[in-house]
Amino acid sequence: IVPGLYAAGECACASVHGANRLGTNSLTDLLVFGKAAGNTVIRFLWENRGWKDLPADAADMTLSRLSRLESQKSGESVAEVGRDMRRTMQLHCGVFRFPDLLTDGVKKIREIADRATRTEIKDKSKVWNTARTEALELDNLIEVAKATMISAEALKESRGAHVRDDALDCAET
Repeated sequence: IVPGLYAAGECACASVHGANRLGTNSLTDLLVFGKAAGNTVIRFLWENRGWKDLPADAADMTLSRLSRLESQKSGESVAEVGRDMRRTMQLHCGVFRFPDLLTDGVKKIREIADRATRTEIKDKSKVWNTARTEALELDNLIEVAKATMISAEALKESRGAHVRDDALDCAET
């Protein structure tokens, strides 16, 4: 339990529907458990009014991300790196998972994550810059893709709607 951390839907692991993405049954989870989480958050905030000050360097990582995009020259295309990330995730980390594809996928997603640190945007404007937004979103997506791929490779069992071909306990009995 992490005080102050709340979740609803599939990430909450409180599903009343099991592998609920299939058939979009997670809507029930979001409504029921989302409301319960929201009510609990409000109560928590009223009871815990003493907030800690942010560290002096709290904005440093965000500012460095923006600075890199501002100064990067002759880097990789955000669109190409994003396309390669999506293709790698689809090929190596789909619903049906195979150990060799997952192992290869971890290697590939790490390579793509490295490429993402060298993306370049041509538009350096400060207002309504969709290129900057897409580049920042790619950085966020890369973190999620790495976590998903590495976790999927490490999980040596079938769970929910995700099936590993080397862990077909139910299908074989």
